[in-house]
Amino acid sequence: MDDLPLFDDEALASSRRTICPRCKRPDKVCLCVWLPEIPLQLKKFRFIILQHPDEQDRPMRTVTILESSLVKESCIIYRGRRFSNRKYQKLHEMIADEKTVVLYPSKDALCLEHADWLVESGDFYNCILIDGTWKQAREMYQQNEFLCNLTKVSIENISSSYLIRKQPSANCISTLEAAARVIAVWERKPELSKRMLLALEEMCNIQLDHGDQIHK
Repeated sequence: MDDLPLFDDEALASSRRTICPRCKRPDKVCLCVWLPEIPLQLKKFRFIILQHPDEQDRPMRTVTILESSLVKESCIIYRGRRFSNRKYQKLHEMIADEKTVVLYPSKDALCLEHADWLVESGDFYNCILIDGTWKQAREMYQQNEFLCNLTKVSIENISSSYLIRKQPSANCISTLEAAARVIAVWERKPELSKRMLLALEEMCNIQLDHGDQIHK
């Protein structure tokens, strides 16, 4: 696999339906009206998304909303299961050269709201998000030792609005919801966080209107 960030949804691009170039959804259910007018750049950190390959085939994935809301420099996506230094050299160079945390609910994780000193220091950070099912995310974390060695940050006291996808427990949230919380706390942009969550809610409403069911 080439060590290149992935920004295009090839599966949707090959669809016979007309696809919105920004939100990567069919024009009839485009979410761009709910997104920021133009993609925004984060000043205190960037997201690095480690995405399980199965996610690219999930039509209701939430990372697309995050990707559509930010400039490419603020949301870099790598796809795979194991991210070795040999195949993902640029990824490891970024982690080595800049301060990096991974959002993962381990026992030694810092609570997000209590870890604002990470970005208040004025240093630029990478914030790694693992994108996949909870089982896939756990396996990816365990299979990539460099993730285990990073500072872990967790999110507490938040419930998911991602009603159309089953979560293993009540305190599990989608990748987008986690990112939105980080933006609200660390970047001090609650308005951007709110807009992304509104887009998620609208995506769920569209699916429910088309016969999908609420998952508890």
